[in-house]
Amino acid sequence: MAYNAEDHARPAPGGVDTHARASATPPFPVISTSTPIDRTDSCAAPRGRLQLVLDRWLAGASTFAIAGSAVVAVGVAVMSHEVATAPEVHAVGFEIGPDTDLDGLSDVFEDVLSTNAAAIDSDGDGFTDLEEIARQSDPRNELSIPVTSGKSIGQAAFVEGAQMRVLTLVYVPWAAVDWSKFDLHMGLQTPVGTIELGPEVYAPLSTLKFYPGSKPGSLVARLESTVPASIFEGIGSFALYATLAELPSTKPAYAAATNFVEVAGVFAAIERTDAAVLAPRALTPSSGSGPMLSIWPLVPPEDVPSAFIVGQICIQTTTEVGYVGATLEVLVDSSDCKSADSYCSPTCPFEIGTTKQIVDALALIGG
Repeated sequence: MAYNAEDHARPAPGGVDTHARASATPPFPVISTSTPIDRTDSCAAPRGRLQLVLDRWLAGASTFAIAGSAVVAVGVAVMSHEVATAPEVHAVGFEIGPDTDLDGLSDVFEDVLSTNAAAIDSDGDGFTDLEEIARQSDPRNELSIPVTSGKSIGQAAFVEGAQMRVLTLVYVPWAAVDWSKFDLHMGLQTPVGTIELGPEVYAPLSTLKFYPGSKPGSLVARLESTVPASIFEGIGSFALYATLAELPSTKPAYAAATNFVEVAGVFAAIERTDAAVLAPRALTPSSGSGPMLSIWPLVPPEDVPSAFIVGQICIQTTTEVGYVGATLEVLVDSSDCKSADSYCSPTCPFEIGTTKQIVDALALIGG
């Protein structure tokens, strides 16, 4: 892909706080936390463990919602390439935390990702770290840059204390779009089924802020959803995903997914190494038919258990077993700790012959 530095001038750091004028009318419904949840639609799987996860999520929404009203999903007024009169939306206590470079990624998150908390563009490729995640490229690899110029959606997550923070990022090449036509849905995929998380579920637990992209006039909408990490304990591997449709079409056109597994007492990310943030750069391609995977803890360095090996990451080669819906099952052929700016689980060498389930973002939209 050709790269023109003049087309990708770096923006000024810092996001656009979106405060509404008193007379402004939001172009989206503000959903009350008392709105009944249709559990038949929300839980497309048998009851039991899956229903328990949904109940925990909804309990969190009712616990953390701000007084008498919920926050919104996407859907804001954006005019003339800049945010004009859109309300900033957030729930009490869900602040981003210290953000030294003001790029939309907290210092804690940058520690987890091993990006540079003092630079908005850690790898110096002309794209901010936040934008690279939104456009599904690697903010630590200067050779990895966004491959498409249009709209995109990205997702990332980390665990801070007792909370899991999930970032869903929507990139638009021009800010002058009708955001009210964006239909954003999230979902939780577990081994026993899928939960569709509509705005009435995730909105009360989310904050929304805007940041400039690298190209003049472009914009990244940053939606952060904060939920108790205990929601996901004991359910094995799982994935959070997001899909985006542009009304009047209800068919998602964009999708992103984050795959998780509990490893040695902490939550870890499962990533394909061609899209991984921390995987070593000079890996031999997988000899099997499945993707090569990297597995790394999603907690700050001080919370990584002492049994993990510092300066290494778990790398696995796999053979594809098959798809069930949007979930790919793979068989682990090899599993070793490799040098990288991360931590490798002590169980990594013993995972040969195990299987993993990975939600494929493209499969979510029929790709």
